[in-house]
Amino acid sequence: MNMSMTKKASGFSLIELMVVIAIVALLAAIAVPSYKSYVSRSKIAEINSMISNQLGLWAEKNDLGITTLASAGTIGSHIASVAYEFDSAEDAYGVLVTLNATSTIDAVLDGVTLQFEPTVGTNTVQWTCATVPNTAAVKSLIGGLCNP
Repeated sequence: MNMSMTKKASGFSLIELMVVIAIVALLAAIAVPSYKSYVSRSKIAEINSMISNQLGLWAEKNDLGITTLASAGTIGSHIASVAYEFDSAEDAYGVLVTLNATSTIDAVLDGVTLQFEPTVGTNTVQWTCATVPNTAAVKSLIGGLCNP
């Protein structure tokens, strides 16, 4: 065997590395927005669960004839406050939920109030929901949150 044979270079060429980086960047450009959307939807689902619990609490107290319930403070990191009103003559009858979403979901939802107004029937409570402010941006982010 001839000792003067040249060694073949090993490793990746610059073009091969650039192609791999371009593919990874393309995959990241697709994956990151999907991941952010998934995280936001999971947080909205968590808020929906917390609100459902508060609506159930209101319905339970109303069935028992209890007409006072202390307002709940911050619930988790997404709900700033919850207020309860049992007098149907009041403007805020039902459950008022104020969201705190500055850094957790979207700044558009920060300070948004969801007003759940009950229609009490025999052994049933049906809820209608209104948002303040009632903008298209808020509606698109809340989605099914107003229909627990």
